[in-house]
Amino acid sequence: MAKRKKIIKPVKIKQTVSKKLDSIKKKFVPKNKKNLWLLAVVFAVVAGLAMLLNFKKGLFIAASVNGSPLSRYELIRELEKRAGARMLDELINRKLIYQEGDKKGITVQDAEIDTEIERVKKTLEGRGTTLEQTLSLQGQPIEDFRENIRLQKVVEKLLSDKLAVSDEEAKTYFEQNKVLFAAEANFEDASVKEEARIQAQQVKLGSEFRTWIEEVKSQAKIKYFTDY
Repeated sequence: MAKRKKIIKPVKIKQTVSKKLDSIKKKFVPKNKKNLWLLAVVFAVVAGLAMLLNFKKGLFIAASVNGSPLSRYELIRELEKRAGARMLDELINRKLIYQEGDKKGITVQDAEIDTEIERVKKTLEGRGTTLEQTLSLQGQPIEDFRENIRLQKVVEKLLSDKLAVSDEEAKTYFEQNKVLFAAEANFEDASVKEEARIQAQQVKLGSEFRTWIEEVKSQAKIKYFTDY
């Protein structure tokens, strides 16, 4: 007599599957809401980092060569080797200038910067070039140029009592630096005289600034945490 096959009822299959699912839940699903919340945070952070790496590669990778990446860390490390000491010194000077300016209540309005930019434009045009061309050759964005003017204006105000230029000094500067002025420039022209005075003042500013910044540095508490 043939053996009868055992029929598995659907209800039993459902129960087996249900038990398996319960087992998986116990294994991978946190037992309380706190753990569930922490898990959600972890997933969110991981997802965020993945998106950042995918869409903002430039934050970490500077370039790739035949598929081989060059990190921004490598780029920064090379730049620091070549100009780290100089750039750090410039940043320290910048911070000291603004700190001293704050102590004296010195401010520079945007209108002052705009006026200086217009003056520079006219001077460059008189030499047969433009501000845009000059900045392009220097690789300097206009925003950086404006910031440099702001810094210079703070220094000028800090050292204003040492920057007076007489008509005689302005004339001497003009005579010695005619190449910096338009070919038809005449010192008796008020605008030429004023431009000569400003440029002579800039020369004086450079000399006075070197002395001043060294004195400020000697009195400041500067700690170096990296050695170039």
